[in-house]
Amino acid sequence: MDRFNILFRLNEQKIFIVSLIFVVIVSFLSTIFVDLKKTSIEHRIELINNKYQKALLLYKKIKENNSSKQIFKRDILLFVQELEKIPNLKEKIISVNSSESGSSIVIKMAELNLKQLCDVLYKLNLYKNIQVTSYIIKKDFSFKKLLDLTISIRKL
Repeated sequence: MDRFNILFRLNEQKIFIVSLIFVVIVSFLSTIFVDLKKTSIEHRIELINNKYQKALLLYKKIKENNSSKQIFKRDILLFVQELEKIPNLKEKIISVNSSESGSSIVIKMAELNLKQLCDVLYKLNLYKNIQVTSYIIKKDFSFKKLLDLTISIRKL
C-alpha cells in the first residue's frame, strides 16, 4: 500500500507539474497572441489615419479649387462657343439643342479622342455655375479609339 501511495503521490506531482507547465505555456502564448493582435490593430489604425489624412488633403484641394472657379455670366448657349475654342472640336459638334426655358442645353459630339474629351470636361469644370445634368459616352464603332459624347448641361 505504501508503494501505491508513493506512486500515486508521484503521479499527482507529475500531473501538477505538467498542468502548471501547460498553464504557463498557454498564458505565454496568449500574451504573444494579444501582443500580435495589439500590433495588428495599431497598424490598422495607422493605415486608417493615413487614409483619413489623404482624404482630408484631397477635400481641402477640392474646396480650394471650387473657390477659384469662375462664373459663366453669358447665356448657356454661348457656352458652345467656349467649347469651340478647343482645337479641332468645332467640327466634332454635331448638334446643340436648347430647352424651352433656355436654362439647359444638350450637346452631341462625335469622334472625340480622349484628349478632346478631357478638354471638354476641363472646360465644364472651370465654371461653378455650370452643372452637368447627364452625359453619355459611347465608343465609336467605326473608329475604335474615338468616342461619341452626349452631354446635358444647365446654368445654375
